[in-house]
Amino acid sequence: MKRYSLLIILFFIIPIINYAQKTDTTEKYDERVIVVGEYKPELPDLAKPVLQPTLEEEKIDKRQLQYSIFPHPIFITYTPSTLQPIKLGKEPIDHINSNYAKFGIGNKMAEWHLSIANSIKTKTNYGVSYDGNGFYGKISNYGNPNHWEHDINGYVEWIKNKFTLILSAGYQAKIIHYYGFKQSEYPNDTLTKKDYLQRYNLMNFNFNAVTNTTNSNDLKQEYNITGTFVPTYLKNSEYRIGASANIYQNVKWLPLKNIIQTPEIFLKYNHYFEDNTLDKYNFGVLNTLLSYQLQDKIWSLKLGATIDVIADSVGKVRVFPYIAGKLIFVPEIFELHARYGSFTDVYSLDSLYHVNPFVHQYIKPNPVIWRQYFSGSLVSTLFDHLHFEIGAVYGQTNEYAYYVNDVVFRPYTRFNVLYDTTTALIPFANVKYYDDKLNINFKIKYNYLETLSEDKPWHVPNIISTFDIRYLFANKFLVGTDVSFIGKRYACQIKPDFTTETIELSPFVDWNAHVEYLFNKSLSFYLNVYNLLSKPQYYYWHLPSYKINFIAGVTYNF
Repeated sequence: MKRYSLLIILFFIIPIINYAQKTDTTEKYDERVIVVGEYKPELPDLAKPVLQPTLEEEKIDKRQLQYSIFPHPIFITYTPSTLQPIKLGKEPIDHINSNYAKFGIGNKMAEWHLSIANSIKTKTNYGVSYDGNGFYGKISNYGNPNHWEHDINGYVEWIKNKFTLILSAGYQAKIIHYYGFKQSEYPNDTLTKKDYLQRYNLMNFNFNAVTNTTNSNDLKQEYNITGTFVPTYLKNSEYRIGASANIYQNVKWLPLKNIIQTPEIFLKYNHYFEDNTLDKYNFGVLNTLLSYQLQDKIWSLKLGATIDVIADSVGKVRVFPYIAGKLIFVPEIFELHARYGSFTDVYSLDSLYHVNPFVHQYIKPNPVIWRQYFSGSLVSTLFDHLHFEIGAVYGQTNEYAYYVNDVVFRPYTRFNVLYDTTTALIPFANVKYYDDKLNINFKIKYNYLETLSEDKPWHVPNIISTFDIRYLFANKFLVGTDVSFIGKRYACQIKPDFTTETIELSPFVDWNAHVEYLFNKSLSFYLNVYNLLSKPQYYYWHLPSYKINFIAGVTYNF
């Protein structure tokens, strides 16, 4: 088994490492900027409400947003390596109902976690958790390249005879010290001075009431009230209050055999209060879900549909459909999945303006954006421990965000955000193997994007692939490695004469390693090492990651 595992590791890793050692043909620049850790122009995904129920049976998943083919118009989601000790399963807080603590520190980075909850399930349950991580360091004559995040959450649950009440609240804070230019470069620029220290905060609360029943034919009801307060450092605050009702019941409406009928109605309303200079957009959402599961000896078919009715403050009402289907062949050797969605949203960008120091300005998009997409995939479980999925997504949107380097008014490491109508075709494949000792994951997708106005889909890789393997030795040492391959990208740089230059960025490999020593059932020690190749990684032009970074820490259940 060990020999088999080592052969698998060498088969995947050696070709990738060999490719990564090729000469980097990317044009270099002479700025003396060293980036510590992973930095990317990531903007908070705040303006989107959760709209759609899904086709899944789990109640907790019935309101997940379905339009993930495109990133949020102001959101980039690339994170090749995480700051946490690896586990064969989930983190202890997810599957052990006990108190859990974690702390780690390394060169230029730190992380910590603390969660406390009552360990025995009672009619009154409570818990609180605190997560944090940060990069820190100092570069002579430059702003400190620091980035700190704090996330605090708590809940109280009361279980009654006929219903359960859950009250939860959370607070998230981000503190970013900008590092991309000399402190004396723009001494009279007030916005530049503010960029040295950026703060972003998010506060939310949630009140949830669910009826309790053991009879599947009884009427099931769930009511939810949420609130969000979003202050930014420019004091353009935003307040959101939402309410939803989820009512579902197993019934026998159609006189057909072997049909499980589960009609459901999901009502949701969101109201936005925005303290800024732009027009205010308030909208409500009405979602309905009616799903049927047709069962036979060989196959079963699940269908679901939703309809969004969105009204905004200018008096317009729009209706958008979402349809999903799942064809399952018993005994579930493989499944065919298909989805179609059409979506439009109205939002204000001003409350998010300048919350990120990497972004100089937005070339603002239309206040109304639309997306539509179709996806299909084949999911198979041919063997007990081997799963795979292969499929493709096709979609269009009128507002896809692209980051462009602007050297006219700001240093090279600042970006403008351009929005363009984009058509995307994204084939993908996922493979997973797991057993008691070995866990292997492989993912790959190809991004084929056509833009309407821009020459290239700036900074979007043509290929993204990840390979992750973990193995447990002697039930004491959990070792693993993960490799991410980021394909060719194009950057657009605006010159002082207002002409543009297209720059091809070479592919790169991010290789990380992890080891954890399980001392006993409660105590473990871990070490994570990032960027083992110690090469600059230009995911974004003029925003590299250098050097090897590591973090070591301890986890404890008490």
